[in-house]
Amino acid sequence: MVWFVFREDYYEAAKEPKPDDEAAYAAWKENMERIYGLAEVIVAKQRHGLPPAASA
Repeated sequence: MVWFVFREDYYEAAKEPKPDDEAAYAAWKENMERIYGLAEVIVAKQRHGLPPAASA
């Protein structure tokens, strides 16, 4: 099996706006609080049947 772990917070953290833009920073922070610590496990290859998708 080949598994991939997708963590949206890893990519969203790179988009952090400067704290000077309060509205954009507040929206970014709210989104980070919602997605922080979540991961999506993607099974890319399985010998028997279709690969399932799971979130953790």
